Amino acid sequence: YEVDEAFAEVQIYEKAMREGLQFFFPPTELFATINNIKFVRQEKIDSAACDISPAEEKKYVHQSRTASDHICAKIQKCFDKAADGNYTRRLNKTWAKMALVFYGKKAVKSLCSFVIENGINDLHENNIGYKNGRPIILDFSGYNR
Repeated sequence: YEVDEAFAEVQIYEKAMREGLQFFFPPTELFATINNIKFVRQEKIDSAACDISPAEEKKYVHQSRTASDHICAKIQKCFDKAADGNYTRRLNKTWAKMALVFYGKKAVKSLCSFVIENGINDLHENNIGYKNGRPIILDFSGYNR
């Protein structure tokens, strides 16, 4: 079956807005439909987690030093559950700790449920990143091939 991954992100972003989790995602909207082709507009992020500079990494590690490794392990289990055993992605601990510091445990726990419910199963270092120094998910339609 064919999945329109870009439009799926519009739908997931709209759900995230309804659930108060939109800050984990770049604003994403349907821009236009022309000849049955959907065009999606998504805010550009600053960098993927895999592309941050050593200086940024050092800064983020320092900013997130109070976040718990134990809670990061719980987030990893959540992301593994979203992958449903098909393939697992190693959690970027710095990104997870930044999410805890910026958004809090309650919001991250809600994100974990949201990720599972919506099949966001491909959260590797190319698909998570930062916008204005805050952690963000930049590819959230899931891997379905």
